[in-house]
Amino acid sequence: MKCIIVNDDSEMRKTIGKLIGHSRGMKLLSVFNSTSEAALFLRDNCVDLVFFDIQMYDVKNLEFIQNISERTFVIYIPEFSPFVNTTKKPQLEQLSESTIAKRFKKGVDEARIFLKLIKKEKPDILDDYFVI
Repeated sequence: MKCIIVNDDSEMRKTIGKLIGHSRGMKLLSVFNSTSEAALFLRDNCVDLVFFDIQMYDVKNLEFIQNISERTFVIYIPEFSPFVNTTKKPQLEQLSESTIAKRFKKGVDEARIFLKLIKKEKPDILDDYFVI
């Protein structure tokens, strides 16, 4: 699977990049800290999977999401983790590596299923498939 990361948090980009590097069959094509750069890249490149920080402070987030191909699976990454019980923005190192890896694997497994169904040309899958 060819993938990109769109996230303005450098620690999160590193963590996701590391997980991609350790995952069989995945290739990280590029990393972006803005949706405008990522949108330009997507115009000329075929991408299977986008890891996207839904809470980036980029006014073009909605426009970016709307222009992603229907055949591209998007895994939305929140700025904060729902696993840490605190009112402050948690540091990435506070999260256990196993928790991050498990969530990453689950998302990637869903992407693999989606992409297999797309390749089998099941036209109705696009209407029913949305994962957060």
